[in-house]
Amino acid sequence: MACQYATYTDYYVKLDLETSELLIRKGERLLAEKLVFVKDGQKLYFCDAFTERAQKANVLTAKYQAGAELRELTISVGNQGVSINPREKLGLKGKTTFGEGVRAMSTNQHDFFRSGYGITCTPLDDMLFDTQADCGLVISGETGRCYRFNHETNLFEIDVLIQKEVFIKFEENIYADRYDITYSPVNKNTTFKKPPVGWMTWYALQFDVTEERVLNNAKWLSENLNRYGVDTIWIDWEWCHDQGVADNLKPDPNRYPNGMKHVADEIKKYGLVPSLWIGFSTERTETDYMKEHPEIVLAIDPYWCGDYYFDFSHPTYMNEYLPMALKQIDDWGFVGVKFDTLGPGIRAHERHREKMYNPDLSSRRLFRDLIKKTREILGKDRFMLSCCAVGDAEVLWTCDMFEAARIGADVFTWEEFVNNTVGRVMRYYPFHNVVFYNDPDCVIAREEHSTMEQLKSRAAFVSMLGLPVTLGDDMPTLPEERVEIMRRSIPVLDIHTMDFCRTGKKDVVITNLTVDTDIHKYNLVSVFNTTDKDITETVYLDCLGIDTKVPIAYEYYSGVMQEVDSRIITSVLKPFETKIYAIREKTACPQIVSTNRHVTQGIIELKKDEWNELKRTLSLTAELVGQDLYTVSVRIAKGYQFKAQKGFDNAEIADGILKLSVTSDKNETRDFEIVFE
Repeated sequence: MACQYATYTDYYVKLDLETSELLIRKGERLLAEKLVFVKDGQKLYFCDAFTERAQKANVLTAKYQAGAELRELTISVGNQGVSINPREKLGLKGKTTFGEGVRAMSTNQHDFFRSGYGITCTPLDDMLFDTQADCGLVISGETGRCYRFNHETNLFEIDVLIQKEVFIKFEENIYADRYDITYSPVNKNTTFKKPPVGWMTWYALQFDVTEERVLNNAKWLSENLNRYGVDTIWIDWEWCHDQGVADNLKPDPNRYPNGMKHVADEIKKYGLVPSLWIGFSTERTETDYMKEHPEIVLAIDPYWCGDYYFDFSHPTYMNEYLPMALKQIDDWGFVGVKFDTLGPGIRAHERHREKMYNPDLSSRRLFRDLIKKTREILGKDRFMLSCCAVGDAEVLWTCDMFEAARIGADVFTWEEFVNNTVGRVMRYYPFHNVVFYNDPDCVIAREEHSTMEQLKSRAAFVSMLGLPVTLGDDMPTLPEERVEIMRRSIPVLDIHTMDFCRTGKKDVVITNLTVDTDIHKYNLVSVFNTTDKDITETVYLDCLGIDTKVPIAYEYYSGVMQEVDSRIITSVLKPFETKIYAIREKTACPQIVSTNRHVTQGIIELKKDEWNELKRTLSLTAELVGQDLYTVSVRIAKGYQFKAQKGFDNAEIADGILKLSVTSDKNETRDFEIVFE
């Protein structure tokens, strides 16, 4: 018999005895094909196979010759998947059908963050997750690496070392079932194709905000940080709130005397996107509209966001008030929307359910109906940020209808940052750039709330994870050295989570950002001391899933390169300090080890990085920022000497590192050459 089969419920395997290739299906879906077993680098060939019915599975037994011995392995096909038991260490290699829109992820919990840029895959990843369909292929058991990505076929491949037994299964509704959500992949079709970089009125100016000060900041940002990546201005709640007066339908004439349309138009003239805070679930005072329509008021229950709560279940609120309030956004020209006061609104309905127009509606149904109506009015591609920041219910009930969610409370003080940014990202990072963007709130730069080490750590934490960056200071008054920290943290890269489970909390927060693109293949590891004490932290590359054979590490802030002995990095950290290591494979030729443009050390701007051994030339292409001093750090390999360069202004050598720098008059893409002998 040329082929042997084993099936049980939806799972199906076929072993071709002529080619010794294995195929795995679930229902109509082909999961993997051309799978072959490997021992000592050689493909195994099967001489016989047979299938028997077991109690809860069909078992295919395949025999192969190993020297003078005849050995066998078993493949059990059951309700939950396919189990492979080779009874000795064997490799399993072959094709999957998972390509575009698929990410390699881990289903295990870690006490560090795992983020990825490009098509990334590490030895820790046991799941190929289809972001469009909330399904995936999971390999479990005692294994090493499970998958690799083939850039020629644009498909992931199975490449697993089976230590004892592995289990292969295809799961559906992975996020929906684990986290009890309505799943939908993050919408990339809005104005912001990746997490935005903005500036917010509330953190910067609070109730001292005026139209003039907002536009002064917009002008400053346009002239100083727009070319680095700042793209939006967030007008926060003070547009319709005084400390004692509020009206969602009437902007504050004292703060914004020319009206909101004027403000939005002026922001656009500066090349920035106008975005607006809304809180159309509450009012602080009784407005003219509420006096005419008292039926929309659910209860008077004073809280920070307002005293009056609207009844989401009332037709007048849903079909008249909400559309009228939302129409203003288009009339004024605001593009992004931040919907706040949703959590307090839902909790008010739970406290006053007996007063609702329709008390039979569940809280979740009320919430979803409200956001569904909002989305219908504003359009499916309007960038919408949910500002809930309390618990899973408020953040996750409508995560399929928002592009981003603010996941924590205010972050002015350091303690607030550690709890409400770091702690909350640990809880919600599995959703980042899969279902929605994690919004960590503002990066506070001014000395009142951040020392220089704290500022570097705030900015690096957000940037390394690819979270939206929102500046929260009066920018024209911010000292240059603090502005410089922000320059090196923007723009935001299209970084995604690589973990399906939530992250455990530690005093030292470690992030491993895996980079894999056509040009760049390296890791960035940040080690962040959240405490006010000196700490020594040891990082084991193997535990992080970094399999670089001969690693070297370049620390961004100190500008020091080091060999990584025994695959270990030991960091001595001052209070609140962060160190960021670019970990690359040590080569036999000169190589770029870092750039200063961004804390990610090359991803942002390097578009070409090629070594020509015949010419002894390192060629690179970089996107330069106008008026910015750009520096490239090159390791001079043993046996080479620097000879000449083309395109840079300066070159200097220290401790085996060649540093070349240039300043361009404008934003441009420029080619460079570095010649060695």
